[in-house]
Amino acid sequence: HEPHEVSRPHRAADLAPGATLDVIGEAAAGLGFGEGLGMIAWNYDTLRGSATTKSDRAALSVSSSDKAFASAIKQGLLYAEGTNLARTLSQTPPNIATPMWMAQQARDLARKTGLKCTVIKGDALIREKLEGIINVGKASENEPCLIRLEWPGSGGGKTTKKKGGKKQSPVVLLGKTMTYDSGGLSIKVGGGMRGMKRDKDGGCAVMGAMHTIATAIKPKTPVVALLACAENSISDEAYRPDDVLTFRNGVTVEVTNTDAEGRLVLADGLCWACEKENPACIIDMATLTGGVVVALGQIIPVVITRRRTTRIPVVTIIAIISRRQDGGEAADHNGACDNLASADAVAIMPVTRRRGGGGQRHCAGSGRTNRGLA
Repeated sequence: HEPHEVSRPHRAADLAPGATLDVIGEAAAGLGFGEGLGMIAWNYDTLRGSATTKSDRAALSVSSSDKAFASAIKQGLLYAEGTNLARTLSQTPPNIATPMWMAQQARDLARKTGLKCTVIKGDALIREKLEGIINVGKASENEPCLIRLEWPGSGGGKTTKKKGGKKQSPVVLLGKTMTYDSGGLSIKVGGGMRGMKRDKDGGCAVMGAMHTIATAIKPKTPVVALLACAENSISDEAYRPDDVLTFRNGVTVEVTNTDAEGRLVLADGLCWACEKENPACIIDMATLTGGVVVALGQIIPVVITRRRTTRIPVVTIIAIISRRQDGGEAADHNGACDNLASADAVAIMPVTRRRGGGGQRHCAGSGRTNRGLA
């Protein structure tokens, strides 16, 4: 790499006849270069046994005579570490990646990066009335939990405060973390169970984001991560269709299909976030519905927001937090906590998942049917 040469427009002529080159700075180029190198270097050969051959991989050293480019490479590699952590967690099979294993990964991450980690399980789940997590997870011998990670903000290790001494509201990241989803008593059929280790990917993405937040971004804004973690299994202890659950905010939910478990554990996380965290905004991430794939295919993600003025083609958590750090306005759900399920606060909200029309999921509340919504 020659210093500053990458930013010269006339270099585009060297590429090909008629080619054009968007000019970017050294820092942006180095960031993308480092992140790309880190991501393509990821592999998961931890579980390769004696019947396979592991490839020997030599260490790669990267340097640049341009200081801005070289510094940005390091930052890009940190971004890639967060992504690769999420990929590794996702790839780990369910006989290893139980809810308590995920909790231990969160503790390890906290110890390495300075995050604060709390795991709510057992009697603590009952005291906190986290009925969704309790009921979805009670059929499995692997006990469920709610995992909380906290970045206090970059104010010298103390909780960041606004002017006037008031505690600054955090960005809350909520991840659906079903370590395996059999469908429960409404069991998945026709090969639908294979690959359900990926039903924890919302939580994996949130944990990867927290790694990047703590090591690379270090925003002034506090960030709280919540992972609603359980295994949806089958036993005589399993929750049933026709069960009615009462959540901590008083909302009652009738279960009509136990394979609609994601919205139940996320409801606990949303209630907790609204009541305990005083969030500036909540971003929840979940492998919630196959209807997204039916509608938009395998590549395009879906963003659902209560605010019509908030239109985001792709949610990039890091970008949102960075904007908040710089004093910008983040895409948020202001007022959502006060209005969460308020229309149905004294009603039973039926929650169901019907197969049909390409496997779409439906959520019905007070006589309404919202396709693809949770």
